[in-house]
Amino acid sequence: MVCYCERADVPDVSYSAEQLPFSSDDDIWVIFGSRSFTATDGSTREQAKRVLNEFDDRDLEHPDAIVSGGADGADAVAEAVALHLGVPMVVLAVNGPSDGTAFRRDLADAPWVVDTVTSYDGEQDDPTSGKGAYLTRNCMMAEFVGQHDGYGFAIWDGDSNGTAHMIDSCRSHGVETVTWEFSS
Repeated sequence: MVCYCERADVPDVSYSAEQLPFSSDDDIWVIFGSRSFTATDGSTREQAKRVLNEFDDRDLEHPDAIVSGGADGADAVAEAVALHLGVPMVVLAVNGPSDGTAFRRDLADAPWVVDTVTSYDGEQDDPTSGKGAYLTRNCMMAEFVGQHDGYGFAIWDGDSNGTAHMIDSCRSHGVETVTWEFSS
């Protein structure tokens, strides 16, 4: 399987060890999924507890650090999981961090790295802008987590093309991914 980033001119995502809020021994998880997830019953905090219950039900180790795309829905829940666990967070955002991401970062005791990696504005044939911005960001998250021998946790409604793309990106970058198909 060939990832979008191998077909398009996607920039590498790399940070020095000093820039990252975790060590090479930590379990890094990218938690991603459908924006519709927060439309299900409960607050973002309650949704985070559902995700952690799903980790426990599947006998998965809780993350030592979390990567997110900084969008609404499952990404916001990933950030709430980081807050609940008190673990570091890396947010690779399109068009900058959302207001919710900025708010959650301010609440965090653990360090957060928030980076704007793409923009929705720009030329449509540029992989870092337009609809390509989200595909590029997905590839960058998968590549980053793969570089750190991390894992993926997909929160999927079964329909989201973006979530399906991210699952494929994880596969392409050798990131073992668990998929939780939720019902609303």
